[in-house]
Formats: sequence, C-alpha cells, structure tokens
Amino acid sequence: MLPAALSELEGLGDAPRVAATILGLMPETGVMVVDADLRLVLMEGPVYARHGYDVTSGVGRSLQDVIPAVAWSRLGEHWLAALAGERRTLDTASVDGERDYWLHFAPWRPNGGPAGAIMVAQDITERVRGREQTLERDRAAAFAADAASRTALHQSEERFRQGFENAPIAMTLVDPASMRYMRVNDAFCRMIGRTREALQELTYVDISHPADLPAITGGLPQLVRGSLEQLVVEKRYLRPDGSEVWASVSITPVLEAGGDIDVLFGQMVDITERKTREASLHAQLDEIAGLGEIRRAFEEDRFELHAQPIIDLATGETVQRELLIRMRGADGELIAPGAFLPAAEKHGAIRDIDRWVLARGADLAAGGVDVEINISAASIGDPGLVADIERELARTGADPARLVFEITETALIAETEVAVTLAERLRRIGCRFALDDFGSGYGGFHYLKHLPMDFLKVDREFIRDARTSVADQHVIRAIVGLARGFGLQTIAEGVEDQETLDLLRELGVDHAQGFHIGQPALLDQG
Repeated sequence: MLPAALSELEGLGDAPRVAATILGLMPETGVMVVDADLRLVLMEGPVYARHGYDVTSGVGRSLQDVIPAVAWSRLGEHWLAALAGERRTLDTASVDGERDYWLHFAPWRPNGGPAGAIMVAQDITERVRGREQTLERDRAAAFAADAASRTALHQSEERFRQGFENAPIAMTLVDPASMRYMRVNDAFCRMIGRTREALQELTYVDISHPADLPAITGGLPQLVRGSLEQLVVEKRYLRPDGSEVWASVSITPVLEAGGDIDVLFGQMVDITERKTREASLHAQLDEIAGLGEIRRAFEEDRFELHAQPIIDLATGETVQRELLIRMRGADGELIAPGAFLPAAEKHGAIRDIDRWVLARGADLAAGGVDVEINISAASIGDPGLVADIERELARTGADPARLVFEITETALIAETEVAVTLAERLRRIGCRFALDDFGSGYGGFHYLKHLPMDFLKVDREFIRDARTSVADQHVIRAIVGLARGFGLQTIAEGVEDQETLDLLRELGVDHAQGFHIGQPALLDQG
C-alpha cells in the first residue's frame, strides 16, 4: 500500500521547489503540476523529455491541450479527483496504449494559495514487459501443452511429474483439507530455503507470513465451492533464517473425475526484488512527506523546547538543563524527535532546527539558566554557526559561560578537525563544550588530547547495568580518572533508579541526568 506522502507537499512551497524535491529523491520520474483550472504550471523530469513532450511550451495552457487526447480520456478523472482533494495511485497504467507507467496523483496547495494538483510518473514499461516475458517463458518451459489443463494432469501423470520436478519456476501440490504439502519441486525448495523432507512436515500456514494469510484463506472457500477457478495473490514466505521472500502465487484446484477437488496446484514466481524497489520508493515518498511537515511546523510555530535537569551529585542541586526539541503534529499530538530529525538531517533542515534551539537557549541563558545545546553533525561544519551564536549572545546579553554546546562522539568521526576548530572558537568567546556519548566510539583518547572541552558525558550503555556489572563499574571509574586528569567534569546519562545514582556518586561521577532525576519537560516559551 502506497503512503499518502504526496498529499503532504503543500508545505514545500511553489512548483519548482516541489519538482526539485521529488526529482532529487526519484531522478528517473517526471513531475507535472496544474493549477485549479487545470492549466499546466510545470512539467519536468526525464520521463517527459524521453518520450517527446515539450516541457516548456505547454506552461499556462489547458492540460487537455498539452497531453494527447487518449491520455486525457484515461487520466482526466484522476486529475479531477486530485483537485477535489483525493489521492490516487495507479500501479500500472497504459496511458498511450504503448508504454506502462506508475502514476501518483495528489492535491497541492502552493503556500496556502488556490488548490492545484500534482502527478508523479515513472516509466515501468521495461520492467512490466520483462516480467511478462519471464513469466510466459517460464510457464512455457514448465508445462507441456496438455499439462496446462487440469484434466490433462491426470491423463499424463508421468509427463506431469517430470515437468513438475524439472520446472524452472516453483511449484507445489497441497492437500486442500490439511493444507499440507504433498509434493514440491526443487525450484520451490531453493526459493524458500527448505528441503523437501522439511516441507512435507509443514503446512502452508507454517511458512507463510501471518499478515498475508487472510488473502489466501479468504479465497480458498471460493476455490472449493467452484465459484473461483484460480486464486492469484502476492504473499511472503518465511525462510528458516528469519528472512522473507515475496512471491506471486497462483493456486489452481485440480479436479477428480467426479468434480471434487483432488489437490491445490500452486505456481510461485519470486518478486522480492520488485517489492524491495517498491519499498524503497515508499520510503522516499515518506521522506518527502516528513520534510513538508517540518516546513509547516516552522510556519505554524509547532516546535516546542523541552529540558531535562542535570544535577550536581555532591549537592543534589540542578546545575544545568539539556535542551531537547519536540514537534507537535497538526492534530496537536506530540511527535518524538526520532520521527522527524532523520529527514531533517538528510535534507538540510536540521540547520534551521539547530538555530531555532540556539535562539531559545540564549534567551534562557540570559535569564540565568545554564543550558546544554546539542549541535548536529550537519551543523558542525556550518561556517555560519559561530557567527549565529555570537549574534544571539549580543541580542540577549547572555553570559557565554551559561551555554554548553554538546557534540556526540560518533558525530566527530567524520568531522574531527572541523569540530576541534569549532570547539576552540566557542571557548574563545566564553562558551563551554561537552562530548556526548563518551565511550561509544573508538576515538575517545584522541578527542581527549585534541578537543578543548569541559564535560565528558558517559554513554548510557555503561550506566544502564552498572548496579550489577563489575565491568561497567570499571569503565566508569576509568572514565572519571581520565576526566580528572584532563581537568574535565563527568556527566552520567540515563540514570533510572536511586541505587545507580548512589553508585555513581561513590565512583566519583560529578553530575547525572535521567528519568529518575527528572524527565524532559516542556519549558515556558512565552
């Protein structure tokens, strides 16, 4: 099932920006945009250029004048549905009677303006024809002419047995009452990674993905009653190693002389590669939707700043707070950062998010609150970051020492030299610096030597089981010793109970944070 991603594009702005975003993710497609009067706004992409469309001269003209009459007769209703706010996907559509396309129609509202519509097209002709040719060739090789009919299977058992065993496509014979495998061929065994002997002890249900069973079991009664001559579905088989293989499955009842069903004859074609491509396409469309939602969240002021307290283990007092961004959905539901930050990092929106947090962190620092601000890997190399920090300090009058900037150890792997330069510049203007998730990577000692910092944040991996793990206690004690040797303070992350908190104090850790101390809570952003 395709995601509703393209219905979320209105937040990306005008037509060129929408087209650039889609073609950036799906370069082999084509994008067509029309306004509320079905006048062409934009036509871009290799699909149109490759098949002779003039992508510029039609702009401003009626869509019916731009595309062939046969294309309008077949697609017009889908364009009108998109203008009415409906999303439609045609997995295989023959627009001109010659080539096959995957088409997705969606409504579009540019910057809140009058409604329009978008069509994304992908030429899948070669894929469809190749699949059809492969199926035809395999079936022709698999069967003798008389074995194609169900009655011929009984008339020529030996011929059928040889064709069945040697067929290049997967075949099975299943008992309709017990759904056990009566016979399978080598191609089926190879496809699902099981031996004949193992399969004869299993039922059809045993090796089928649970989510796909209703499609099979729902059609079987019709086969048995004779109201359905053949059942064709797409389903997943489970391999012994836990992996899955997608197959197009055709099930045909083989009748006895009296008309009763003798066995269910199945043919399976591996379509895992196609399903993988489809899943990749769905993921790309989801990314587009996520990016559009982030843009709208900025426009509609739906970001929130939450903070988690960090305490001094010697006094128990809160000494600073780590700032954490959250986003509200259009329905008011709180969206976790893991649902939107990956898309923001991939498409460059993370820099805008970092600046948003920086501005509000500076406001808090100006009010006398020490804050920790996470710097994303993308922003580490942003040449304008330090200037942004200096500008916010000047705007708010905040004490630079109240701002602690935090970078994860894993983010430093690809940007070590840049991060060192950044940390040095931050220290020069009076800000402090923390290395997060210390111990999670392999460059810890190198960073201690070369990276100017104030805090080491001990990775929660060593904190979680510290109460019972002597090894974790040794690691924590070693990190504390290293930090003190370099004049740094330590912060333990992920403290979940009082016993762990007491242990960390005994081991010499300076500060701690975690759900036991305080969960992230919404800050007053007024």
